[in-house]
Amino acid sequence: MVCVDLDDPLAFALLPPPKETAEQRSAREHAEAEARETSEAIDNQIRQEKIILKKKQKATKILLLGQSESGKSAFLKSFRLQYAKDQWLEERLAWRPVIYLNLIRNAVEVLDSLQQAMSQMNKDRFTDKHRLLALRLSPLRIVLVDLEKCLGPGSQEIFPTPHLLSDPPEGCIRPA
Repeated sequence: MVCVDLDDPLAFALLPPPKETAEQRSAREHAEAEARETSEAIDNQIRQEKIILKKKQKATKILLLGQSESGKSAFLKSFRLQYAKDQWLEERLAWRPVIYLNLIRNAVEVLDSLQQAMSQMNKDRFTDKHRLLALRLSPLRIVLVDLEKCLGPGSQEIFPTPHLLSDPPEGCIRPA
């Protein structure tokens, strides 16, 4: 027997029928479980919509004033990191090809200097390791050209470097 507070009309309304069979009880409990799941799904949908609305709130504009080297950029960077993590991650991913371009461009500069020194100076001064290194790094020239094409005309240097004007050296195989 279930003890019910008669002052609570909701508790009284939720009581099972007085002469309920086992089949009726099972059907009622199944219907209650379905209703509970539906209610929870609606609650979850409402929570998700609230989160989306919060994200779509109007952006606030901030004017940062200060002397040069006073930390405006550092403040903005920390502010973005704190309040716009997703945008920060997307921006970081967008800069990855530019960083690769700079690294490869510098490696090609070193490679150009090495090859120039190998051709002008005493050839006995450089070992087979130097020649092998120059040969193994030569595909970077093609990667550099491909990255510059991918990033567009703004990524190319103002003064073209010699490696862009000449054909790739022998043994330089373009990766498939």
